[in-house]
This record gives sequence, structure tokens and C-alpha cells, in this order.
Amino acid sequence: MRRDQNERKEAGKRKSPKKEHTVLKNVVSLRVSDQEKRLLERLTRSSSQSLSDLVREALGFWLSRRRRVASEPKPARSQRLQSIPAFQAEGI
Repeated sequence: MRRDQNERKEAGKRKSPKKEHTVLKNVVSLRVSDQEKRLLERLTRSSSQSLSDLVREALGFWLSRRRRVASEPKPARSQRLQSIPAFQAEGI
């Protein structure tokens, strides 16, 4: 009878689905000011995210912005010079 009870308990238990966890192997060292460190620590406490998760999220935003800028066609040299006020005054 004890075995039947255990089998029923086991049958009633749901196995929680395992979260897919990507193992990140690359380490990047980053130096920040005391003020930046305090802000990051406050953000980790208020968001329940780890420091690494916050920095990865910020890096993701920055990289997506940089990709957009990098994918835009580069203006010709003369167009770049004309966008500089000193060259606009010279009429170059």
C-alpha cells in the first residue's frame, strides 16, 4: 500500500520545464566611475536583474543603435565637409 501512495504522489507531481540556459563563455572587463557603479547597484536592486544582465541589456541597445548607423550609406567626403560649419562658411 505504501508503494501505491508513492506512485500516486509521483504521478501527481509535475516536472517543471527546464529553462533553456545559454552558457556565456566570454568575459569582458569594464572600468566604471564610482558614480556609475553606485547607479548600477541601485538599478540591480530595483530591477531584480544581475549586474551582468543590466550591462548586457545596455550593450544590446548600444550595439543595435551602432548597427543602424553602420548600415547607413556613408556620405561622400565633400558632403561630410559641408556639414562642418567652418567649411560651410568657406563655401567648400
